[in-house]
Amino acid sequence: LVGPAILAGFFGIAHSHETGVRPGLGSVVAGFAAAAPALWALALVCGLLFMIFITDAAILYAYMIGDVPVWLFELLPASASVARFVLWSSVSGAVVAFLLFAVSAFAVPLLCERRASLVEAVVKSVRIVFGNFFTTMVWAVLLSVTVIASILMLPLLLLTLPWLAYASRALYRTALPV
Repeated sequence: LVGPAILAGFFGIAHSHETGVRPGLGSVVAGFAAAAPALWALALVCGLLFMIFITDAAILYAYMIGDVPVWLFELLPASASVARFVLWSSVSGAVVAFLLFAVSAFAVPLLCERRASLVEAVVKSVRIVFGNFFTTMVWAVLLSVTVIASILMLPLLLLTLPWLAYASRALYRTALPV
């Protein structure tokens, strides 16, 4: 969800490194300055999709568990209603995550480099994801597992985010050469 908002800074650092300029805070600022304003619209769309998922999960919770909040440890002796809730909220989350990935995987880099308008970038991103479905899904799973594992071991996040940003940029450059 925060990828579209912060990826421009990482792209600025990568651009500085490619051009032989010593990367620094100025590179991050230059990356944000170089990105198309439509990048922020895409970040808002990603936030909207997340809010739709949260609302959907809350509605599922209300229908399947009840209207009274239950602490996590109270859910652990999994009843049939809890199992159904976990199943359907997982399906809902997977659909929203796939939509987010398909829309933003290649659109964000295109907008960071101002190579397309918002609509063109989203259409190209979706076409690339569906055209290379297996490869992009492997990449999506690798991204999600790495980020979740890094969040669980929080100091690791500072190492994995730049690594994933540069790897994403390399994948983008392979799919859409300059």
